Amino acid sequence: MLQATGAQGGMLWLSSPEDRPEPDGSERMNLTGYRGLVNIEDFPASLHIGTGYFLDSMKAGRPFFAGPEAMLGGLEQDSKQALFVPLSVDGIPIGLLMLQDKLRQDFSDRDLNIARTMAQFSGIALKNARRFQALERLGLRDQESTAYNLTYFIDYAGKEIFKARRYGRDFSLVTVLIDRFEFLREHFKTEVCTKMAKKLSESISRVVRDSDILARVSDHEYYLLLPETDALGARMFVRRSRAAFMADSFISEMSRDYPVSISMGAATFPMDGRDFDQLLASCREEMSQVRNSLVRRLRLEHNDLWEAIRILVGRPNDHLGVLEMASETFRIAEDNQSGSAHGIFSKAMIDAIEEEICRQTVDAPERRAIVYAVGGAMGDEPRPIEKVLEGASKVRAFLVNSRDSDSRTNQFSSVTRLMVDDGNGLIHHHRLLLVLGERLSYALMAQKADESSFFGFHSNDRYLVESLIAKLQDYYNFQRQY
Repeated sequence: MLQATGAQGGMLWLSSPEDRPEPDGSERMNLTGYRGLVNIEDFPASLHIGTGYFLDSMKAGRPFFAGPEAMLGGLEQDSKQALFVPLSVDGIPIGLLMLQDKLRQDFSDRDLNIARTMAQFSGIALKNARRFQALERLGLRDQESTAYNLTYFIDYAGKEIFKARRYGRDFSLVTVLIDRFEFLREHFKTEVCTKMAKKLSESISRVVRDSDILARVSDHEYYLLLPETDALGARMFVRRSRAAFMADSFISEMSRDYPVSISMGAATFPMDGRDFDQLLASCREEMSQVRNSLVRRLRLEHNDLWEAIRILVGRPNDHLGVLEMASETFRIAEDNQSGSAHGIFSKAMIDAIEEEICRQTVDAPERRAIVYAVGGAMGDEPRPIEKVLEGASKVRAFLVNSRDSDSRTNQFSSVTRLMVDDGNGLIHHHRLLLVLGERLSYALMAQKADESSFFGFHSNDRYLVESLIAKLQDYYNFQRQY
């Protein structure tokens, strides 16, 4: 149209294929392209076509002359008139083209007629192209769910890896499957298992963003690609997806008769792998770690924070006697292979561990981390970890204590002091440290034995750390930080 009318610059706004008119009948267009002598900074990325003459012309596909400021705002009032060309099909506006700065003279009625004729063909072509695109997208999706097929997913993942390598971006891959699905098939009707798999797809679809890609691998397994998502962002997605699945009424009812669970693994580019196979292997390794986690082995999923801590720390007699005579849960938790162990800690030792672990969170300043320290001194003097974490822009730390503690006003931007009710005295008699980073996970929980020592337990079981942080946030109604 620039060539046909002699215009030196043009801009095109199009509606999204899924957009519907606003309640008042107005239309919204998004900047799609520009060409020639235009300053893109002078024009809005989104254009709202209100009611009145302009909207009537849009629906009728009738080109018109107007100053750019009349439609777009922000320009000088004495700017030359532009030629606005609506793209409309069957009375439905789908785009608006603005032509401006005609060479050597103003736009004429001849230009208007040329634009009207070209706009009719352009609108029909655009509508057909969108219809073909929708059919193409439909062919890429699995027929039994809203997920894409695996072929499309792998092709898309390859493009995402190329983009991430070239521009230094993060993205994450997540795998999810229903545990013991073959066993469920043998003991339940086919319809029940089919519905369970469908519920998994539906629950994940409620959590994903528009830019995320969900693909169906089999009846009980899915892959997800999360663009522009770092490791902690992927962990948040895993938590929300698992919660959405378990909260479904059908899954909740079924779980009363048979425990239903899902395993999810997450891997982030380039930290966990630099190609699809490496990322997938990292996801599968994490899924195996989740199944072997103390959360699963001690069945802590439905215990609240302090119940889980009581089970993990164990009884005083378990700490003071020989391991062979300790309780079964104590012996299971005392597992060197999972990086977990019990011990008797002094207050000074807990403070030193707390400080050293927090130093490790800031060793890589570009990596995010979240820290919860519960109990301990909260007076006028800053805690060592407050000094360590001061200025750590990627780390969020929370010191939690009872409301009756003598706590000063918060002085460190990266550390927040939280005062909570402690009517049962649990915080007073415990010290907790929970740290979750992109490369670091650690949990320390200790119960007072006397004034100078604690019976404790610590672990680097990532799934256990995530679970305890979630339980802490739920127990005290904290905002979810991951």
